[in-house]
Amino acid sequence: MKPYEKPYFQFPVFSDKVLVFNRDISSDLFAFIEDKFDGGKGYFVEGLPSKEELMKQYWESMNTLDEFLNPSLLITLKFIFLKQFQQC
Repeated sequence: MKPYEKPYFQFPVFSDKVLVFNRDISSDLFAFIEDKFDGGKGYFVEGLPSKEELMKQYWESMNTLDEFLNPSLLITLKFIFLKQFQQC
């Protein structure tokens, strides 16, 4: 890894198996872990969907790095998937 302009790191992509997930959903899921260590008082998870619902949303938000970097590709792929799903 090498330093990048801001406090980021840049690294070479040597695999097509790099996955990207929704950051907001990931943070909400982490709130359940924080709540556990806070004694389960519910301060961190108040108003959040259930853990099960968040896990479902988390996996649905999964994209490959190529899809994430090229949103038009992602829209095309989702359209193709939905079209095939409707034909079943």
